[in-house]
Amino acid sequence: MKSILRSSLSALVLSIAFASGLYAQNCSNFIAYQSPAFPYKFNSQSKSATCESGKTYKFVVTMQDGRDYKIAFYASAVFNNEINFKVLDQGTNKTVLDVPGKRTGENGKCALEPQVFADHEGEYPSFDFHPQSALTVQIEITVQKNEKEDVKRGCVGVLIQEKKSDQVGF
Repeated sequence: MKSILRSSLSALVLSIAFASGLYAQNCSNFIAYQSPAFPYKFNSQSKSATCESGKTYKFVVTMQDGRDYKIAFYASAVFNNEINFKVLDQGTNKTVLDVPGKRTGENGKCALEPQVFADHEGEYPSFDFHPQSALTVQIEITVQKNEKEDVKRGCVGVLIQEKKSDQVGF
């Protein structure tokens, strides 16, 4: 009888440990599954991490002159796209971009809906940057929390793409 009880107890402990291991998401490769839009290439400053509701996350990105950048934001559907994304110029402390997350047609996978800009249609929810000189920006991600809900945990990613600028003249 004791061996059956021990086996059952061991199985229960193992099940709980396995279930909590599944719950603890590893988001380090979350952004690696996104493909850069041709002719852009993946920039190693792209980041993804496990985030939780009610918190703000920040990181710094350096953009070089002579390069064009495209930044896209992604989030796990668990956040229901209740996320704010802000890009600040570190040199002037001015806000370059401040957008709320919105649901898209991709099952909530991408955290921003396509935007329409004067120079192009926003077929893909991303933002283009063409720095005239080296530029350091801080990206702030605030995951909203509804006071009636428990803390949610999921993946948030920032895909940074780059390409050599199309130089005009010589």
